[in-house]
Parts: sequence; C-alpha cells; structure tokens
Amino acid sequence: MQPMQQVQLQPCVIKGNTRSASGESITIGPTKALIFAHAPGSKAQEHAHDETHIIVIRSGQMRFTMLGKVYEVGPGDIVMVPPGAQHSFETISSTGADVMCLCVPK
Repeated sequence: MQPMQQVQLQPCVIKGNTRSASGESITIGPTKALIFAHAPGSKAQEHAHDETHIIVIRSGQMRFTMLGKVYEVGPGDIVMVPPGAQHSFETISSTGADVMCLCVPK
C-alpha cells in the first residue's frame, strides 16, 4: 500500500446551486459534487475521466487502484484522480461506503 499524501487546505465557504430534487447533486459553476452510496462488494472496472475527480470517503472502506498503485481508504480520506488517469475501485467494508465526488473540468 502507498501512504496517503497530506494536503493543507485553507478554510473557505462555497455557495452552490442544488440541481437535484434528492439533494444528491450540487453544481458550483462548472464543478459538480455527487453523492454515492456504494453497496458492500460493489466494484468499478478500470476507467478514466476527462475531468479531475476528488473523492471524499464519508463512511466505509474502499480500495482504489490508480496508475498501478493500490490504496486502501476510509472515512476522511480523499482520493484525487487526475484527468485521463486509469483507475478502479471496490467497496471492501461489509457496511458499504458513502462518498462525495467532486468532478472538476480541465
């Protein structure tokens, strides 16, 4: 396993527009925040995106494989997937995993 890199963030407030009646998607300019509830054992095969994905693990445990490296992550961890980076994931906790994904265009 690769160690997680520490990143310092500055405090801020971003006001966005809710675009979903269920409250599961927020659009802030060109950036979207999506909420996902992954069932235990759920997987995504290797794929890539045109935009940056910043994934905040809210609950549960997941295993991400990105650019050939494996990362096990849990609540409070953040996974940053750059545009074009091949990655996959699976939910490894028996209770599933809740995540928030920020999709940031190039």
